Amino acid sequence: MYDCNVGILLKPRNLFDVEAFYSSLDAERQSRRLNWKQVAAEAQVSASTFTRMAQGKRPDIDTAAALCTWSGLKLEDYFMQNEV
Repeated sequence: MYDCNVGILLKPRNLFDVEAFYSSLDAERQSRRLNWKQVAAEAQVSASTFTRMAQGKRPDIDTAAALCTWSGLKLEDYFMQNEV
C-alpha cells in the first residue's frame, strides 16, 4: 500500500486483539469458577494485569505467555492484519 500524502510504502501491521484475548481468558476463568485474583495466582502474573487488559492495554510477552499456558489459548490466534 502506498500513501500518496506521505510518499512512503506502508506495510500491514500485525495487531494484537487484546479485547478478544481478554474475553477468551474471561470465558476460561468463568468455566473454572475462579475470580481474577485466583487466575493471577494460578498463572503467576500480577492481578493488576487484568485491570489493564480490561482497559485495552496489552500484556507484555512474558505475561501473555503465562496466561496462554494457564488457559490453553494460542497467542497467535489473537493477532489480526491491519492496513496502516
